[in-house]
Order: sequence, then C-alpha cells, then structure tokens
Amino acid sequence: MSNFFAALQTASAILRNSELIDDVELKRSSYIKLVEYWSRILMVILASVELYADEQEKAAVKEAVPEIPKEFSIYILKLLVPNAIFAMALESIGTSKLELMIRSGIDEVPQTICKLLSTVLYVDLELNDRLSVIKALTDRAEASRFLLEIVFFKLLHLFMFRRLSGNEEAKLRPMLGDIFARLSEAKTQQASDSIKVQMMKHLNKKRLVKQVVGSLN
Repeated sequence: MSNFFAALQTASAILRNSELIDDVELKRSSYIKLVEYWSRILMVILASVELYADEQEKAAVKEAVPEIPKEFSIYILKLLVPNAIFAMALESIGTSKLELMIRSGIDEVPQTICKLLSTVLYVDLELNDRLSVIKALTDRAEASRFLLEIVFFKLLHLFMFRRLSGNEEAKLRPMLGDIFARLSEAKTQQASDSIKVQMMKHLNKKRLVKQVVGSLN
C-alpha cells in the first residue's frame, strides 16, 4: 500500500507539472485515472474505519477518551479521513493549470466519489465559478447524507475562514442553509426555512466574534 501511494503521489506530481506536454487528451485521461486511484484509497481507508469498530478497538477508544461516545468518535474519523485525502491530493496534483482536466473529472466521470474529489480540488484551487460547481454536485438526486456532510463542512470552512467576494458570499449563504436543512430532515418548508434562518444567525455571530478577535491581535 505504501509503495502504491508513493507511486500515486509521484505520478500526480508529474501530471501537475506537465505544462510542456501538448497532448490535452493524454492529460485528461491521465487525470481521470489518477483521481480514480485517489478515490480508491479514500474508499479503502473509509472501509478500514468501519472495520475499526470491533470490540477491542472500541474499548481502547473508550478508555482513551471516555467522555466521547464511541459511535461519535468513528463518525468524526469518517469525516476527517476524506479531508486528509483531499489535502494530500491537492498537494500532489492540485494546480490551476489543470482546470480543464479537473472539470472533465467532474462532468464526465460517473462515480460520485470521483466527482466529489475533483469538485473539492476545484473549490480549493479557487477556480472559476467554484460555488456553482459544488452546488451542481449537491443538487444531484443521489447525493448521500455523507456527501452532504462533507460538502457542508467544506462550505462552512470557506464561510468562516476564507476571504470571499461579495458575489461568492451571496451564493454561499443560501447553499449553507439549504444543505443544513436537508441534513436536519425538516418535515415542512416552514421548518426548513426556520432552520436556515437560525443557523445563519448563529454563524454570523461566530464569524463576527472571530473578526473582532482577529482585529485585536
């Protein structure tokens, strides 16, 4: 596994620095294949997290952090793992010079996990109209709760810690509210609207406090 991972990082770095190669189709197909391999690593590690929940290891976690329910610790691991893989993929293959290839990985690849990885790369590289790209992913009928959770925390990070243009912030706010309402499984439109309003009020207060503290440092 370690040799495969090292080879994947090397191949990704070669593609990232391939601006002197004129064969666009070769780079497109190479990118799609590399993203498929990154996605396989992600799926293998997520599967390992599921297997991690055997009785002995659950007991070890309970002993190490007794105040945290074991189910919650596994849930947190399942959210952290994708972000760790996304960060490594970004470092290895992430460059705005591959924008067309990344967009092909979003539009042409049928596997949702590959679309997610390419979409996160697209967002983190701050490529053109990135919020519309991520919205298209979450608007898909087959978007799972796990995918929505990953995207929600990615958007939350953008809202709280990144500098956004006025246009981006105007797009981001309703996206956060819509995804949070879907995760909350509101039964009525009125309940959904109320959840969105309350959540955004809370986030606005949090961000204001952060900005005030930052200005004092």
